[in-house]
Amino acid sequence: MIGWVNNWTYGNQIPTSPWRSAMSLPRELSLARTSAGIVLQQKLVGLENLRGEKIASIEKEKFNGPFELTATLSEETAVELFTDAGDRLVISYVEGTVSADRVKTKTDFHPDFASVESYEVPGYPATVKVRLVVDQSIAEVFINDGLGVITEQFYFQQPAIKVKSAGDVKITEGYHLKSVWGK
Repeated sequence: MIGWVNNWTYGNQIPTSPWRSAMSLPRELSLARTSAGIVLQQKLVGLENLRGEKIASIEKEKFNGPFELTATLSEETAVELFTDAGDRLVISYVEGTVSADRVKTKTDFHPDFASVESYEVPGYPATVKVRLVVDQSIAEVFINDGLGVITEQFYFQQPAIKVKSAGDVKITEGYHLKSVWGK
């Protein structure tokens, strides 16, 4: 499955040109049995084919292209994407909920764009595994191997994205991703 990444409420005001939306990463849908019952699982497929150089230290990099990272978040922790201009997209785990907060990104084009999207993790585990894939203006968060997914559009004023963690975050791996343009 591939999804449309936009929102009808502000789709025509998105600050991009020449197009106004994008498609999500491809995923395979299946049903998974969990302690909370049977749930929809969205497994990311094919991304490994786009992996480029492995990143030795994600928090020392400036990203001007797509990348992915895998991390374990414990209670009251976060991974933050930011720029030197003050833009922020925060992925956090608080009180059993993974959230993506884009309130401090470019939001002046529509009042409904500033938002926090969230996913309540069944069973409120002590830790959650997140796989974060970031492109120019889209971040996709796959929670616990796709048992939960948050896809967010975001717009930063500067192209160079940095990553920092807050709290007991364990970033286990990261990769630069190759472009699919021209393939």
